[in-house]
Amino acid sequence: ENWHCDPSLPGPSALCRLFFLGPHGCQPSRWDCAASEIVMLARVEVPPEQHAQAFVDEHWWSEHVGGVDGEAAKIVFDLMATDAAGSKINLYEVFSCATLLSPRLSTEAKLAVLCGIWSYRDDARIGVEAG
Repeated sequence: ENWHCDPSLPGPSALCRLFFLGPHGCQPSRWDCAASEIVMLARVEVPPEQHAQAFVDEHWWSEHVGGVDGEAAKIVFDLMATDAAGSKINLYEVFSCATLLSPRLSTEAKLAVLCGIWSYRDDARIGVEAG
């Protein structure tokens, strides 16, 4: 019914530790706060319409995300590097994966976060167009 990835795998585990556990553990009432922080970080750094250029290097990643859990940040960066040298990741790809693979967020919450990340509109609505 609802697709879940094994949260004990290194990638999903690291994503969860970075975005949904926090340094002192994240209570269920804080998961929505963690999700909104993902949306804001993506949108502030690079607007959705420029998602293809939303690359950050390891220094930026460590400075803005790695403080929560340096080991998890390194695992995610290494797994999701987009170039052959492994020196850049795309924020929209990482944040989308963190949202989709989260064992903590409901399907409805995942959809809300993805709309918030990807929508070009201020009201975060997304439409589907025939292509």
